[in-house]
Amino acid sequence: MLDLKAFLGALDVLDQVVFAVPFDPDNQVLANGAASLVKTRLQLDINLLGLNVQNLFLFENTKFKHPFVDEVQALDATQTPSFRFGNLVSFSGLTRTGRRSYAWCWACAPTRHGPTRSKNACSSPACVTQIRCNTAWLR
Repeated sequence: MLDLKAFLGALDVLDQVVFAVPFDPDNQVLANGAASLVKTRLQLDINLLGLNVQNLFLFENTKFKHPFVDEVQALDATQTPSFRFGNLVSFSGLTRTGRRSYAWCWACAPTRHGPTRSKNACSSPACVTQIRCNTAWLR
């Protein structure tokens, strides 16, 4: 995993690139041990006069699942990857009355995201049609 963090004025940037070697349930290396790109995450954070904006871009190989059942599945995932794109945008801040408010929109990505994921984020082949938005008000 390659991790890059940068602070560019008011913009925080976190870039993560994950490479992995396919293996089976017995932890035996498959596909001749060839490392493959599994996913890339780029997170941009900025605070605009009290409004926090976070944008998370996801790009991953949805065929790359651990552990692989056999050599054929591992070779398919590394030699003919299926990449998908996802994007999450969230806004948060305080209203004039002091209430915390949130809004987020996502396209081809899960609503729950964090620094580590155990499942593929962009699993749907109909990625371009999945756009959702939510809002929340908290005290």
